[in-house]
Amino acid sequence: MALLEQVYAREMLDGEYFVDWKSFCKDINAAILTPNLEVMPTMLPEPVVPTLGSAPVVLTAAEEARVQMLLKDMRERFRIRSVYVKAPFHDFARSNNSAMMVDRITRQQFVQGLSRLGIEPQASDLELLFKKYDDAGEGAVNYVTFTTDVDATETFSDRMRMPPSPVAQTTFYGGFRSPKVHEELLRSM
Repeated sequence: MALLEQVYAREMLDGEYFVDWKSFCKDINAAILTPNLEVMPTMLPEPVVPTLGSAPVVLTAAEEARVQMLLKDMRERFRIRSVYVKAPFHDFARSNNSAMMVDRITRQQFVQGLSRLGIEPQASDLELLFKKYDDAGEGAVNYVTFTTDVDATETFSDRMRMPPSPVAQTTFYGGFRSPKVHEELLRSM
């Protein structure tokens, strides 16, 4: 807040300093909207491609191999059981008693969500998963990136991964699959 006050400080005639909120709002709008559309209405705004998550966390080759093996085992288990992976994590994220973090949950909630799904990894494997999915470096787990990594048919919204995922867009609705079966099963029918 102090940095914002310093950047948008405006000296008044009597020598007092106040925040120039109009400049602040203008800068916020310029970051989101194309400015001056009222003057040039035929100008097409550039499409904004929202992103999912932060930059991926870089692990050592051995750690990455172990994480990929864990994800492969989980992916197969979820495929066989036709489990909707995001549900327990999304419940935590939507709870009013939870820390309000966009697309993230606490480590304890991540462990509880895995336990609800019938998965109880060893402590060393949990630490690797925490390291892999703490993409913001704040000690929270990005459950959206995790669920899209273990379930290729999972879509959270119209946001794209960084870099764009090779998984094609499906016909599922806003992250929630209308039929709760895997896409492979639908294709085979």
